[in-house]
Amino acid sequence: MVSKLKTLVYLVDHDKLVKKLAEKLKTSYPQFRQPVWAPFVKTATTNLEPPADQYWWYTRAGSVLRKLAVYDTLGIEELSSHYGGRRRKGQQKERSMRGSSGHIRRILKGLEEANLVQKGRTGRKLSPAGASLVEAVCRELIEGVVQEKPYLSAYLGETP
Repeated sequence: MVSKLKTLVYLVDHDKLVKKLAEKLKTSYPQFRQPVWAPFVKTATTNLEPPADQYWWYTRAGSVLRKLAVYDTLGIEELSSHYGGRRRKGQQKERSMRGSSGHIRRILKGLEEANLVQKGRTGRKLSPAGASLVEAVCRELIEGVVQEKPYLSAYLGETP
């Protein structure tokens, strides 16, 4: 059975959702802060340079929240494989490489301090506060789209 939160997450454009979650984390959660060194590091061994956006930390945290809403429970290794990429050294065949698990661990610890994520038996999952944050942002984004697509009002609890 698909949960109500998962349905809302699938209805919303994921780029807009991640950007909006990143804005909320940056402005509304002083417990969750980007480290000083974050603009200067690579996010995976497959990358040649650090991200162009100096506030990529918040974007990655928003993406982690979205992934936890979709997959319910995820561990650090699973998340690092989600954020990995392909690497090719010279003439060798391409191999998939994982993303930096240290960044993900620090992001999850920051989200735990902000009470948005909690530890489960097999990994991390959204806390009730984190689920309500993701749901509120999804509802905000859906309300903007309801004018174009009135049938989506059923997901807001209204009748079309």
